[in-house]
Amino acid sequence: MDWYHYLKKLSRDLGVKFDEMLALTPASDPFHIGTKADHRLAKWAKDIWDWVQANWQTKREELLSMGYDVGEKPHLRGIHYLYLTGYPNPTKPNGKPYLGTYQDWQLLIKAFIRAKILKYIPFGEIEDRKHPEPIIGIHRGYDSSVWWGEGEAEEELTEENITLSIHSDLVSRLTIGLYGEPKNIERRFPYHLEFWTEKESPIINQVASRYYVTVQPSVGEQTYENVYALLKRANELSRGRPVRIFYISDYDPRGEFTIPVAVARKIEWLVRNVEEFKGMDVKLKKICLTKEQVEQFKLPPAPVKETEPMKGRWMEQRGGGIVELNSLESLHPAEFVRILEEAVKPYYDEDTIQQIREYNEKLEQAVENFNAIVREEVDEKISELEEQLREKVSHILKEFGAKLHFDFTEEQEEIEKLVDSWEEPEWNKPDEDDDEWLYDSRRDYLEQIDYYKRVRG
Repeated sequence: MDWYHYLKKLSRDLGVKFDEMLALTPASDPFHIGTKADHRLAKWAKDIWDWVQANWQTKREELLSMGYDVGEKPHLRGIHYLYLTGYPNPTKPNGKPYLGTYQDWQLLIKAFIRAKILKYIPFGEIEDRKHPEPIIGIHRGYDSSVWWGEGEAEEELTEENITLSIHSDLVSRLTIGLYGEPKNIERRFPYHLEFWTEKESPIINQVASRYYVTVQPSVGEQTYENVYALLKRANELSRGRPVRIFYISDYDPRGEFTIPVAVARKIEWLVRNVEEFKGMDVKLKKICLTKEQVEQFKLPPAPVKETEPMKGRWMEQRGGGIVELNSLESLHPAEFVRILEEAVKPYYDEDTIQQIREYNEKLEQAVENFNAIVREEVDEKISELEEQLREKVSHILKEFGAKLHFDFTEEQEEIEKLVDSWEEPEWNKPDEDDDEWLYDSRRDYLEQIDYYKRVRG
C-alpha cells in the first residue's frame, strides 16, 4: 500500500495537516516515506546493493577458502566501506562525490531505510550488528506420545546362541522398554512474551527465564532490520499466538518520548505491510522506567545534556533530570523484580502449570513402576535360567521350552488409561486493559495515531 499518498489524501479529506497523521517527525516516520525524493534515494541504495552483493560474495568465498566466514549477509557499515573504497567514483544521488563523511553515512542509512520501505531491497537481506543476540526463553516443542514395545516379548533359545553372558544380553532384549515424554508446558503458553530492553541486566534475564520470556537487549533505538528480525522470530516462536512486548528503558527524553514510539511505529509498519506479519496480534508497552516509578522510589537524577535536542520539551513536561534504569536495579532490586513480574505474571497461569506438572510426575512414576516390575520379573527368570545353564544347557533348554514368554498387558493398560484420561486444562487468560498498550495491532490507523499522541503528551 502507498501510505504516503493515502495519508496525504486522508489528511485533506479530514481537513488536518499531514503531520498530524504521523506518530513521529516526517523524516523518521515510515508511513511518510513515498515522495519522489524518497524514491531517488531508494534507487541509489538499490544500485549500491546490487554491486555490493557480488563483491560481498567474492570476499566471503576468499575467506571461506582460508577456513573462516565473514557471514552470508553484509551489514550496513560494511556496505559503506565497500562503496567508499571499491566502487569506481562513488557518488551521491546529487552527483557529488561520496567521501565517507558523517553526513554521507547518515544519507546512506536514510537511503537504505527508504529502499526497504519502498520494496527496492527486501527486508532480512542485511545483517544487523548493532544489537546483541536475543536470549530466547521459550522453545515450543510438541508433546511426544508414550512409546513401548509389544505387550509380549519373545526370544528363541538354542544351544548355539546361549552363552554365559545370557543374563545381560537377554535382560536387555526381553525387557519391554516404556518411555513417557511429559506434557510440554512451553507449547501450551497462549501468549509469546518478550522483554525489549536498552540495558542488559541479570535480573531481567532471571525473571525472563522463570516466566518463559524472551529477552532482546538493544543499543539505543532498534534498527529496521533488527525489528524485522525480532518480529520474524516472535512470529515463528509464537506459532500464531498473540505477541506481547514489554519495553524497558531509561527515564530520559529519548526513552520517554522517542525510542518506544519509534520501535512501535516500525512494528506497526511491518505488521500492516509485510505479508508474513499481517494478522499478527502484537502489543507493546513501556513498563519501566516511568515518571511514577522515579517519584515513588525517589531515584537520584542526572542532569540533562545541554546538547539534548528535546531538553526544552523535557524540562517543560517532566521538570527534572534524567534517571537511569541502573539506579532502580541497584537501589531497589526487589521492586525492579516486582515491576517485571507484574507485567508477565497475568500471562503465567500457575494453576494450569501445576496441573501439567502433577500429571507429568504421575506419568513418570507410573513409567518407573512399570519398568521396575518388568525388570524384576525378567531378571528373576533369567537368573534361574543362567544358574541351571551352568550345569546343563541342553537340559534347561528342554525344561524351559524353545522360547521365553512375558505378558505385561494388564500393567500396560493401566498406563494407557492414565494417558487417555488427560484433559487439556483451560488456560486462565488475563483481562487486558487495552488503554495500557502503546501499540496494539488491532487498532486502526487513526486510533493508533491518537494513542501515540496521547502518550507523547
